[in-house]
Amino acid sequence: MYVLLNLYIIFLTRFSSSSIYRNWTSIAKSNFKKGKETYKLIINNLREKENDCMSLLSNDKHVTENFPIDLDYIHNSTDPYPCLTQFNRIGDKFDIDDEGVEVDDMSYSKIINEAGCWKYVLGEINTLDVDSCDLKGDASRSLIALAKTKCHFLRANRKFPTKEQGCILNPSKFTPGQLNKYLSPNPDNTEDNNSEQEYRINPCREDYKGNECEKLKRIIVSHCTDPSVMSESAFQMYHSDLNHIDNICFYLQSGDWNQRTESNINKLADSANHMVDVYNTFKDQFEILNNKQNEQLNKAEKRYCHFFRIRSQLKMESSYMYCTITTWPLI
Repeated sequence: MYVLLNLYIIFLTRFSSSSIYRNWTSIAKSNFKKGKETYKLIINNLREKENDCMSLLSNDKHVTENFPIDLDYIHNSTDPYPCLTQFNRIGDKFDIDDEGVEVDDMSYSKIINEAGCWKYVLGEINTLDVDSCDLKGDASRSLIALAKTKCHFLRANRKFPTKEQGCILNPSKFTPGQLNKYLSPNPDNTEDNNSEQEYRINPCREDYKGNECEKLKRIIVSHCTDPSVMSESAFQMYHSDLNHIDNICFYLQSGDWNQRTESNINKLADSANHMVDVYNTFKDQFEILNNKQNEQLNKAEKRYCHFFRIRSQLKMESSYMYCTITTWPLI
């Protein structure tokens, strides 16, 4: 039994240390690799904007005079993007559903808008879970892909579909009245306010990953990608970004699945180790008990031999006395 348990532990350890990745198909490996590369690229884009922010801060005295920066925070904070955070604390913050922060200094404006966009996309990606990466989360992924496309447009100083055109990338912050206004096919037609699509509540405020919110997101995606709103080239870019988000989803969820699998295997290994410890304890106790039993048996055997000798001696003495008495001469 001890040998079998040890073999079981070795099997679990090897299984957990060897990634399931090697058993994947070539398509799965390709999607995983693409997702990993795209995810790192988004992070690198943010780091690039942080470096641009630091360069602007150190080289442009005009910026530091108009935008007072807490240098102690930048040098001592654990924030991965301290310069961008400082810029965001000054003036207007970036809003994914606006056309961008507009200030007199174009360098500042470009940095804060691009960084804010990538930061929003990264935040949305990091909220993806198993359900969001499933078929029922297609609308959520589509909105993230649209936000990613908008980041490219901001960098190229190109116009992206606006909220006034029904392209709302963060629906959770809008009121029901705003949803009715922006998502109505004919905003100027008062009859549309009484249509079946009128929103009395914002479902994405209630549950951002719920079914009703997904329905709202699908309507928004249809508005964003409408040919009258989005050009063919922009749609192709969006479709490419959607594939990227799907690959990122596969990459992140594969990693989480492997972590959960490894955690479960480690728990099984711990359980097996516990079984071995219990077995060793029983084995030690059995050996102690067996030794005591052997000791008692030896003592009993010695006592038996001792009593047997005494009994034999008594019999011999009794026989001798009998013989002596029976051979006495009669008087």
